[in-house]
Parts: sequence; C-alpha cells; structure tokens
Amino acid sequence: MADEDLTLGWKVTRGFDPSYWLKDEASVGKQSSEDLVTVTPKSIAAHTAIVAQSGSGKSFFLGRLIEEILLHTKARCLVLDPNGDFLRCHEVVKKNREENEPENENLPCMWTRPKYNPHTALGRLTHERYREEFDLPWNAVEKVVRTLEPAANLGVEGVFSQLSLPWTSLSSELLAADVEPIIKGQVSHCHEFVRAVAQFLGPEDLLSESEKLHAEIVGKTISKEHGRGNLAQKYNLAEVAERRISEDEEIV
Repeated sequence: MADEDLTLGWKVTRGFDPSYWLKDEASVGKQSSEDLVTVTPKSIAAHTAIVAQSGSGKSFFLGRLIEEILLHTKARCLVLDPNGDFLRCHEVVKKNREENEPENENLPCMWTRPKYNPHTALGRLTHERYREEFDLPWNAVEKVVRTLEPAANLGVEGVFSQLSLPWTSLSSELLAADVEPIIKGQVSHCHEFVRAVAQFLGPEDLLSESEKLHAEIVGKTISKEHGRGNLAQKYNLAEVAERRISEDEEIV
C-alpha cells in the first residue's frame, strides 16, 4: 500500500457540523490538514467495521473509503452490494442535491460553490480544489459492476456485465440458509444430486437437460414420481455411481 494518507471526511463540532464549512472564508480546496479526518492505509489493512444507526450515512462513508483506497493505494476492492448502493460507482456527481430532491441543473457545482446547510446538516463537501483533481484519477480506475440484469439493459458499455453463477458452485448451506430445519436436509440431498449429475454432464449440458425435463413435466403435467424416475432412467444413476466407484479404485 502507498504511504499517502486517506481522507475520510471533515472534523466536526460537538453538534456534528463540519468546522471548516462554518467559517465565512471557507472555500473549496483551501482547507488545511487540520480540518480533515485522515487515516493511514496500514490502519485499515486488517478488519474494519462501520457501526452507526440507520440513515446516519454508513453507505456514503463506505463509498468514500472505497474511493480513497482505490485512488491512493495499490489495493483492489471487491464489493458485495445486495442493496445496489454502489451501482453507479462509475459516475461522478456534477451538482449538489438535497436529500429526496431530483437533480437540478440550476444548483451549484460541488467543485465551484459547495454548499452546506447547518439547519438540515446536508451538503456534499469535497476537499479537492478542482473537479479534475478527482475526476481524472477516478475515471482511470478500472471498475466492473456485475449484476443479475443483462448488461445491455443497463445502457453502459464497458462497466456492467451480467453475473452468472452455476448452481453447482454454491453450497447447500447457502441455498438453505432461510428455510425450515426440516427442509434443509432435503435441499442438501437435492443439491448433492445435481452436483453428482453435473460432474458427468458438465454445467451446460446439465442446464440444457434440466430445461428439457422441466418443459416435459410442465407440458405433460406428470407426477413427481414419474419425473424423478424419468431423470434416473435417462442417466442411469446407479451405473454412473458404479462407474465412479470403479474409477476411484483404479486411481488408488
């Protein structure tokens, strides 16, 4: 990691207002190091937790931390984001915006006339003097956002790509995390069955055959017993298991 400190925010008063921006002479980029909260990269090299009440700005602070890590260290970041908070991480904010208020082209740019409202305690306050001071390095950082939505539907080329995970790569514990204990065993057995078949068919063939079988079950409204027997008969699972045991013996 680099030796350059990471800037995480502004020092605040007891009322949690940024001290620097309460001054009449406050101007973007002209603050001193004493006005900022900084940490060394080594101080967050191990485990780091962000704890605060709901709506207090944890996600915003985390976004700031990720920006600093990517801009000022050699580290890479993997963000698991089920809420989609960082879906637009490739974009750079152009205008100030009050909470729950739509973008307004008449609002001042945060790099030319940043605004802090002590009554609402809102305001996007940057410490960089010019937009380019953040914009150019940030755009140079390679960013990939993987989503369940096809990349073409999101309209941004080169940033979004579709997340595709084969079922066989997931653990039965993950798939059964929120189900009743009595069902967990059934999920585990079913998942191990799918994995066993996938070893001999391959993920693509397994998906293709499962889709065909599903269409057959839906189309003919056959019973579960027939569906299970059909699959067992088609792949002759007893023979597959026997062959697997014999192969293991040969290896030994």
